[in-house]
Amino acid sequence: MAVDHVMFVRETNPDGGEATLTEHESIGGRFEPDGSFRGTYWKMTLESSPDGEEAASITRSAENRQPSVDEIAALKRIIADVLNRASTLER
Repeated sequence: MAVDHVMFVRETNPDGGEATLTEHESIGGRFEPDGSFRGTYWKMTLESSPDGEEAASITRSAENRQPSVDEIAALKRIIADVLNRASTLER
């Protein structure tokens, strides 16, 4: 099993008002014995006022799909890096 999650936070001015956008992008799933990856890519955006006073609204991206070949390859590179670092610490 492997999961990667990235969060971006940025200030924006939609409709003339200020807002903070927090975007979450994730990829996760399991590797099968044959090496294939069964997983999902999803994205969620949280829009809130910069001062936190107003209620936040959550907008889920319509994009909830299987990861692309490139995304799976990137996840495998992250896994290899983490495993390499772990083996370095064990020495």
